[in-house]
Amino acid sequence: MALATAEDVVKALRRDLTGEEEEDLESLLDAASDLVLGHLYPKVPATPTPDGIVRVVADMVAAVLDRPKHQPQNADQLTAGEYGWKFTEGSTSGGPWLTAALKMRLRPFKGSSVVSVPLVSERFES
Repeated sequence: MALATAEDVVKALRRDLTGEEEEDLESLLDAASDLVLGHLYPKVPATPTPDGIVRVVADMVAAVLDRPKHQPQNADQLTAGEYGWKFTEGSTSGGPWLTAALKMRLRPFKGSSVVSVPLVSERFES
C-alpha cells in the first residue's frame, strides 16, 4: 500500500515524469512507503494518509528519480586529485532512503516512545 501517488511525486519533482520513471514509480512508492511505515512502527498512519507523510514519501521518490544515473553506489563525494571517494550508506543506494531531515518531518506522526517502568519491587512481600 503506497502512502503517496504519482501526482504527489510530480509535485515534489516540479516536472512531469519520463516514460522510464513511470515504469519504476510503483515499486519506488512501495519501497518508500515501507521505509516510512517501518520508521513509524508500531504506530500506523491514519486513513486517509496525513499530508505530511505523503510529502515525505513523495520527496523520497523524487530524490531517487533526480539523482545522477552513473554515480557509483553510496558515493557521496568524488574528487579527481588523488582519486578521492567518500561513501555514505544509503545516500545513492539506488532506492529510497530516510534522511535525518525526513525523519524529523515524520516525528509528529511517530507517537510517544515513553515506557512505564515500576519503581517498586514486584517480588512478593509478606
